Amino acid sequence: MLMKTGRYLGVAALVALAGACNGDDGPSLSQVKIEKAPTKSGDQQTGIIGTELGNDLRVYASRDGQPVSGVSVAWFTSEGSVNPTASLSDPDGFATTTWTLGSTVGAKAATATVTNASGSPLAFTAEAVDAVPPPGGTVVINVLGPDGGSNRFEPSEVTVTVGSTVEWVWPDGSLQHNVVPDIGTIPETSGNLADGPHTYSFTFVSAGVYHFHCANHGVAGGTGMSGTVTVVDQQL
Repeated sequence: MLMKTGRYLGVAALVALAGACNGDDGPSLSQVKIEKAPTKSGDQQTGIIGTELGNDLRVYASRDGQPVSGVSVAWFTSEGSVNPTASLSDPDGFATTTWTLGSTVGAKAATATVTNASGSPLAFTAEAVDAVPPPGGTVVINVLGPDGGSNRFEPSEVTVTVGSTVEWVWPDGSLQHNVVPDIGTIPETSGNLADGPHTYSFTFVSAGVYHFHCANHGVAGGTGMSGTVTVVDQQL
């Protein structure tokens, strides 16, 4: 009887050992966590419509406080595009993508998603604005010719925000020019024909499209020496 009991105990011990070695993979892994990168996450940027944001979007993948590599992050936006649309976290736990804004101004949104991860999905926001100067700035238009080329305004078309000033500049060699509005008094006439060096400034206080010309070398309607100032409301 004692021999049988010892035999049974030996078999039980072997079975238990086999189960410990082959039937159990150890403690289960904890859940992956994703969060925005602690610095330079790319969230809450402002950019010009139709262009890439200056900083990539970045997420950090971790498990039990340690970075995890090889985590697949899916990126999505309906307001522009992201490239790539999926990326893997690197050995430091970071995954990135580049966000190109769409063609309209205003608040935009993008997401980062990791299947079965804590913190997923993550939301990123951006503000898309027009490519216009800040209010109160000054834009220069050169009044040129005939020295060095044809009589012309350069650039002939500019876009500014309400409250901005346009300064027309006659350099040395610029002969017999002025600034005259096509219609009305915006911009006001610069006065008599003048030679360079000379300057004239006008501040635009109302949104609109304003055409001008040189009385000596152009006519209203965009013929000859002429130009346009487009004034827009500030985009927030």
